[in-house]
Amino acid sequence: MEIGVFVQENKRWLLGCALGGVVFIVARMVIQTINDPRPKLSQASALVSAAKNPDNAVYDDQVRVSVTKEADELKAERARLESELAFTHDPAWLIEGQGQAPDEYLGKKGRELKGRLQKEANKRAVDVADDKLKWPSPTAVDDVRAVMFGLEIIDTASQRLWLLHDQLRKKDPTAQGLRSLSFLIEDRRSSRNTTQRLKAGEVDLRELVEQQRVLFEIRGDAAVMQAFLESCRQPGKTLALESLLITPSPRRGEPLLAKGALLGIAFKAPKESN
Repeated sequence: MEIGVFVQENKRWLLGCALGGVVFIVARMVIQTINDPRPKLSQASALVSAAKNPDNAVYDDQVRVSVTKEADELKAERARLESELAFTHDPAWLIEGQGQAPDEYLGKKGRELKGRLQKEANKRAVDVADDKLKWPSPTAVDDVRAVMFGLEIIDTASQRLWLLHDQLRKKDPTAQGLRSLSFLIEDRRSSRNTTQRLKAGEVDLRELVEQQRVLFEIRGDAAVMQAFLESCRQPGKTLALESLLITPSPRRGEPLLAKGALLGIAFKAPKESN
């Protein structure tokens, strides 16, 4: 079989393979972001602090210069990773300063988001059933904050999907675009793990980054899938793909099904050593 014929007959499968490669790269970047530079940055900051202490005779000038240089390089690397992967909160999705109890504000924002999603979906004939939008309703402050982060991720992802759908349909009115959408925030109560002890040398990631995961299912054509993946990385609002599986329909002309997990990573300000 000629390669051109093979490509034409298997475009969807090939697209799935290509997108899977993108996801692997992004996921690996996220893992490296979490596991590599920040612990080193913390250690380097401590070394720099000690090296700058004039009462510490262990460090000579050459060592101080070397350690300071390494610390500066690690800080620059953190800044680069933040610029590529960070998700910066919108104040409207923070529980502080809202004039309401955190759980009440969560309920209000959740109802508004669900109503907005269904309204926008109806305008475009996209299926977003009420039972396809699920998230927990905790009362503990840390858990409320985590769910609010998830809702912000859903809001960000859906806005991009509506925009991409509209752009594709404007360019080609016969395009399928987006057909259905669902989001799920898992119930993971942080309070259950607050007493977990760290091993020697381990770093508590909660002190460095705030993370939230949102599971999603999207049905649509290949064009909207590809456009959404390309839109995931945006300055200050990156949606990292933790996982993704694209399944083609057995029937020609039917939409693809994408299942996966979006990951939001909000970096916390590093603690400066005294």
